[in-house]
Formats: sequence, C-alpha cells, structure tokens
Amino acid sequence: MTACNRPAETTTATTTQSFSNLEGARAIVRENNGKFVEALQRGDSAAMASMYTKDAWLLPQHSEPISGEDILHAWGAAVRGGVKAFVFNTQDVTGFPDLLVETGKYETYGAGRLLLDKGKYVTVWKRENGILKVYRLISNTSLAPPEL
Repeated sequence: MTACNRPAETTTATTTQSFSNLEGARAIVRENNGKFVEALQRGDSAAMASMYTKDAWLLPQHSEPISGEDILHAWGAAVRGGVKAFVFNTQDVTGFPDLLVETGKYETYGAGRLLLDKGKYVTVWKRENGILKVYRLISNTSLAPPEL
C-alpha cells in the first residue's frame, strides 16, 4: 500500500504554476484539489503529502497541529481508515501570487459513497519552487457531535 511510503521530494505537478489574476489562481487551486482527490482514490498518501510545503501545518479539529512527516502519516491513517473520496466546493480564493487563501466546504466519503463527514475549511496556499502547495489547512465538521 502506498499509504506508508515516504512523500516524494517533488510534487505531482510537473511545471511551474503561474497565473495573472484570481480567476487563474482559482483554476490552479481546482487543479491541485483534483490531484489531491485522485491521489486519495489511488490510496497514495505519499502523493497527498507531497502537495504540502516543507513547513506546512495540518490543523484538524480535536487534534494538535500536524507537520513534517506526520502529515504523511495522518493521510496514511485516513486512507487505511477507509476514507475513499473528498469533494471540495471552493467558495472563495483571494490573495497574492505567492500566497493564496481558499475558503470552502468539503465532504468526505467512505466505501459505497457513505458520507463520513462534511464541513468547512480554509487552505493557505504558498508557492514553493514555483508550485502552489498547501501551507496551512484548517477544517472542521458541520455535523452534530454524537449524542453521549
């Protein structure tokens, strides 16, 4: 299973990602989100982790910040735990050429398109070696907590 592999030193993108306006930035964010979803569907947490900057933080709810190689381990655990698909619905992208902020909603699915979670997120994208990568990602559920 690729979920246990170390992240590749290079990103899945093969060319420098440039844009001249926010519409171009939105297109790159959509493209990168699509590559992330494709990597998840292959169970390739190494490819997923390669989409983060070297100094990235993953900030999930009910958890301490995750950084470095622990990002790979977190996505590997998600893959092994049955996460099969993400749907990103980007609501807004704003910022500058080297630092963008994406705000949106997400849905997470398991086997048989079973809804596992849905919520909202903020992703800060930062240019690293000409490629926009995830610098900070914070997300939280919109589902009610389970009753005790």
